[in-house]
Amino acid sequence: MKETVCYVLDAFPAASETFITNELLELVRRGVEVHIVSMARPDITTVLHPGVASLLPRVTYLDDTSRQRQLRALGATVLHNPVGLLHAWRTALQLGGHYTWILRHAFPLIAALRRSPCQRVHVHFGGPALEYAALACNVVRKPFTVTLHGSDIFLRPLQALRKLCTLAQRVITVSSFNRNYLQDEFGIPVGKVDVVTCGIDTEFFSTGPETLRRIPGRIVTVARLSPEKGHIYLVEAAERLRNAGVQFEWRMIGDGPLRAQLESMVQKRGLSGQVHFLGMQDARSVLTELRQSCVFALGSTSEAAPVSYFEAMATETPVVGTRVRGVPEFVLEGETGFLVDAEDPAALADRVALLLKNSDLARSMGRKGRVHVVEHLSLARQVDGLMRAWTGSPTP
Repeated sequence: MKETVCYVLDAFPAASETFITNELLELVRRGVEVHIVSMARPDITTVLHPGVASLLPRVTYLDDTSRQRQLRALGATVLHNPVGLLHAWRTALQLGGHYTWILRHAFPLIAALRRSPCQRVHVHFGGPALEYAALACNVVRKPFTVTLHGSDIFLRPLQALRKLCTLAQRVITVSSFNRNYLQDEFGIPVGKVDVVTCGIDTEFFSTGPETLRRIPGRIVTVARLSPEKGHIYLVEAAERLRNAGVQFEWRMIGDGPLRAQLESMVQKRGLSGQVHFLGMQDARSVLTELRQSCVFALGSTSEAAPVSYFEAMATETPVVGTRVRGVPEFVLEGETGFLVDAEDPAALADRVALLLKNSDLARSMGRKGRVHVVEHLSLARQVDGLMRAWTGSPTP
């Protein structure tokens, strides 16, 4: 029987969530029938992933919140799923807080899931989509799974996260650190949690002609400009490099709420000639930047499974990062890159400078990094793990 799955997402597509797009594309490539329900309709002109267009026909948007649509969906639910609705109402009362309100507004999602031929529902992130999907699946009696990442566990966890995970068939997360944290802090049994790391397309992210012509002194960062990514420490590290007489250019790819603050910080410190903010870039441009750079650096204060590290290592670009959360599981200290303590710009600058000055070391780390990603962090390996979690098969 053909596998069918419906993804319920907060907003699709999202510019900073290319790993979800890649996962969906790989599932489609494998013959899985994929449906997508998006709770909001984002501005897709900001999304630069080349594969998004082929997925849009599969998307149902629930951005029509008119009273007429809500009443139609309510009527259909009472008609087709009266027992499930009563069960979900009891579940909402047990969850407490605002979950009865969520159930009252979940009828369009319930209708979409009832129409979908999907065998299962999958959610990314412990956010609103999880809250709505948990109750909607309660109504239509379809199993759901959820992938929890980083900020939804460490920075902004839902108050009812443990109870919502109890309703899920399986919980998936991206690192062993996360799995242990979910048990220790939320009481979610390790046996219910599968570790499936976000992988990358290692054929696309690879070496190329540009790799042979890396630009001396070029450093690159690819990350959303948000507080947990630690860009302020990268700027401070850049200032230390400049003061030490190191010749470099630091190119920062990404956008976010801290952009104006970071640009002002760069200007005040006299670094406008060395540090450049490039904004959002498409995958091909990111690939070129990685291949042309001598070092990839990131200064995160919280990080679960950093996909941008994997992309850099796949292009044989050595990485310098921080020893936080799940990062040490993926960056092999002293082999594929260097890790330093968070909020330590001096250590960041020291390790970046070492790689800029020692091309042999940088090349050695880069080669080992690609081998590690190809063997352990590929997109194919990720989707294999995801589908095993759905079917309850043991991890090999």
